Amino acid sequence: MNGKDAEVATMPLVRDRAELTVGATLEELPRLLDVVDRVCRTSGADPDLAFDVRLAVDEVCGNLIAHGYRGLVPGPIALSVEAQPDRVVIRIADRGHRFDLREAPSPDLLASVEDRQVGGLGCHLVRSVVDDIDYRSDPGGENRLTLVRHVARKQ
Repeated sequence: MNGKDAEVATMPLVRDRAELTVGATLEELPRLLDVVDRVCRTSGADPDLAFDVRLAVDEVCGNLIAHGYRGLVPGPIALSVEAQPDRVVIRIADRGHRFDLREAPSPDLLASVEDRQVGGLGCHLVRSVVDDIDYRSDPGGENRLTLVRHVARKQ
């Protein structure tokens, strides 16, 4: 990394925020990702930061659509993306099945494809591209996931 790259990676973001609530269907996923892209673009996020935030939202919302409402009528996904000078904060709320991705087992990345257990790779990806994860499920049935990606990554 040259000096110029290091400077770009740590430049403060311009404050911006956007929210969107949609039904938990695959047809709505592009709209959620558009919100992420817009906030990253208008805040001045560098391409690596924008990629990580987009990947995390894509994985989490894709899994909510595929698994979160399994056996239930698809309900809402509420997304909030907030750029702060030193971080991007992503909040995702739903009313599907409770699932704390922090508790998902890590996949055996050294196992062959044939021997590897199905599932878990998406949770691993999300955990690898964000810096902080908080999950809460209230008795009323709302699940709230908060993901934080810092501008300057911890090494």
